[in-house]
Amino acid sequence: MYRSFIIALIVWTSPIITWSQSLTDSAAKNFALQDSNGTIHRLEDYRGRIILLDFWASWCAPCIKAIPEIKDLYNKYDDRMRFEIISVSMDFDKSHWVTALKRHQPAGINLCTFTENYASVRKNYNVISLPKTFLIDENGKFIGEFSTPNEVDRKLSVLLSAQH
Repeated sequence: MYRSFIIALIVWTSPIITWSQSLTDSAAKNFALQDSNGTIHRLEDYRGRIILLDFWASWCAPCIKAIPEIKDLYNKYDDRMRFEIISVSMDFDKSHWVTALKRHQPAGINLCTFTENYASVRKNYNVISLPKTFLIDENGKFIGEFSTPNEVDRKLSVLLSAQH
């Protein structure tokens, strides 16, 4: 049974591992999503900035736990480099998302996939679990995928030192 579980796990995660490994330097897919006021934001509108693209949901405890750390990143790097945070909620219910925005006040631009774009965003960014965080460079190419805000912080420090 244990052997079957390991084989199933390898088969199930293989596309994920391959996708993540080939991510660096590939272009991030554009999307158009609404903020809580109904304004449409496109990823391509933020070219020229380093983007922290954070996928989360109001029901995701690790996502909620990371919000203060992501706010710290925003406060640390916003004035020091052309840096923006785009948080994309994968909530289906707008009211849950808006309640979470009011309660936790995440930094940056807050968008949601409760529109018809949910499936395409999920597919284009391989969002099968949350949270999921990427850095995208000024040219719209992936720098990488990161598991924690601390990993993002280390990478942003390296990028900042390279700018000077």
